[in-house]
Amino acid sequence: MENKCKNKLRIITAFILSTIFVIVVCGADSASQARFGVLVTTNDPMRQITFEVSSSDEATPDYADTITANIFFVEQRVTAIDILGLVTSDEIEYRGRRFEEGGGGEFTAVIRGFPHERQSGGYRIRISFEDAASIVYRVYYSEEYGWHFRDNGLAERHMSVVENYTPVPIAVAAQYLVGIGGTNAISAETLDNIQTLGDLIVNELVEESGLGSVSDYDKARAISRWVAANLFYDRDAFGKTADSAESIIGIINLKSVLETSRTICSGYANLTAALLQSQGIKAVTVIGHAHPLSDYEALLTDDRAHEWTAFYYEDEERWVMLDSGWDSLNFFEDNNFTERGVRLKHFDISVEAFAQTHRPVRAEFRDYFAVVTGHEFDDSEYIASNFDNSDNWNNDNISDFDAIPATPANESSFSEESNSVLFSQIVIIGVLTFGVIVCFVVIVVKRRSIGGEK
Repeated sequence: MENKCKNKLRIITAFILSTIFVIVVCGADSASQARFGVLVTTNDPMRQITFEVSSSDEATPDYADTITANIFFVEQRVTAIDILGLVTSDEIEYRGRRFEEGGGGEFTAVIRGFPHERQSGGYRIRISFEDAASIVYRVYYSEEYGWHFRDNGLAERHMSVVENYTPVPIAVAAQYLVGIGGTNAISAETLDNIQTLGDLIVNELVEESGLGSVSDYDKARAISRWVAANLFYDRDAFGKTADSAESIIGIINLKSVLETSRTICSGYANLTAALLQSQGIKAVTVIGHAHPLSDYEALLTDDRAHEWTAFYYEDEERWVMLDSGWDSLNFFEDNNFTERGVRLKHFDISVEAFAQTHRPVRAEFRDYFAVVTGHEFDDSEYIASNFDNSDNWNNDNISDFDAIPATPANESSFSEESNSVLFSQIVIIGVLTFGVIVCFVVIVVKRRSIGGEK
């Protein structure tokens, strides 16, 4: 009888250990899938970059990694591409380089080599333009996975959030329009100014195009560019927006933004959405969190607020993401305006690329043009709740991070998907371990009872 009990214990233990091994292996495979080798940065036909990365091993004849960037810009001229801290522009092979006179162009940049210099961690691929602006994308290397872009599992959430937007009360929209204590006359005047400005931006676009009309998509691009070019990030107000509801709404309401030309991220998002609405384009404001350096742990845990915009493009039946605030390099500080230009990295940015730096929480439809008369403007607590932790980043963090030296980052993945997989593994392993202990206790008790009978 004792031998039978021992055999049963061995069989049960072997089964449970085998199950744990399968779970761990499958989990590791799932985690490895949270990476991808191709990143399409935008859906905008006027400006596109597609990155493709591959890694070599000692069996490769020339033993060289390859990062390929297919670049196409209609307006801006790319002058160089490099990997900060690893490869400079003069070490890169440019293929099919073609530039239009006075405009942009297209080419393929092939970055090869550096198998011995590479280290596990994060690197920044920087693309520089003729006007001295630059944009940066994050790429990672590890000995296990080679070169790759990280998938933190947020792409699907971006679409889900905007598709399930929440309409805010008209009284709340009125506060975003003219602030606390506004009047009907002020509301009507502000809406008139927004409509006039929206028409002006679109009419200039139509005139430049030589066409009788332009698509809603082209209107949205022009509006996003105008907002980024003409507003200034108010660094003096940065960090002071959580003092009271009055201070928050005083900085971001549309009347104030139009009058002062300065605001924080919420003001950029509000004005972009309002101008889109003035042209009959459905637009929502997205509230969430952001981190410019693709720090996944910070992105998934940071609770500081940020806002951006999304609009519905009916011709293609899809939502388009944009962040006018992050595309603006202008700032206001110490009562001085500094104009530094525009970088249209975040207009119709792909959700895969957007998920690298933005985490959405909810989307709000603020129907400015449905604001009706008779409001008391007394819903300040609602607005204050959106900004408990102030604005997320002043645009100094956004515009200057290109120049930060590349430092290898921790290779750990902070994917919510991989976190949930890990949690499930821990729970299952815990349950199985508990089962082993229970079986062992039962067998020991049974053995003692048999011994007692003897």
